[in-house]
Amino acid sequence: MREMSAACVQELRRELARTEAVALDPASNLTKWKPLAPSGCGDPMIKSVVVPRLVAREDELDRLQSVLTELGFKTGETWDDDRSRGLPLLAPLGALEFYHGQPPAPAEIIVEVDDVQQALQTLRSHGMKILAEVSRTHWGADLFVARIGGCCIAFFSWAEHAEAPHPKAA
Repeated sequence: MREMSAACVQELRRELARTEAVALDPASNLTKWKPLAPSGCGDPMIKSVVVPRLVAREDELDRLQSVLTELGFKTGETWDDDRSRGLPLLAPLGALEFYHGQPPAPAEIIVEVDDVQQALQTLRSHGMKILAEVSRTHWGADLFVARIGGCCIAFFSWAEHAEAPHPKAA
């Protein structure tokens, strides 16, 4: 194992002071994650995960960019060549999550948002199809599912009040 430089150690300490992994429920292993180390420090790590999705028509890329940037995604480095046109949409933090048993949401992709009701309103204003209305999950989040770019995407935010009603959960 390589030693970290003093600058990397200082940056890691600053990051740890700002964001620590917090267990949401002592009986579960659900955790809000933080970056493990600043880029360029320590052992090599996975730098990113890409979930490529094919859309039916090229004009749909522009529509998707509009709605998803309004939700808070940032446009990455796009490309347009003789074989395809691409629109990477970036989030500040992500995870590749595997599970066994019941899926955490009836979707291919799960996106955490600050305000699930605002996200729902934004998607509706852009004419996106809502597949499942907002409901409380068994893991303590309010979640809805929409079809965007031919993909089922769940949007959630952590519930503020445990005593809130529990509609049919995902």
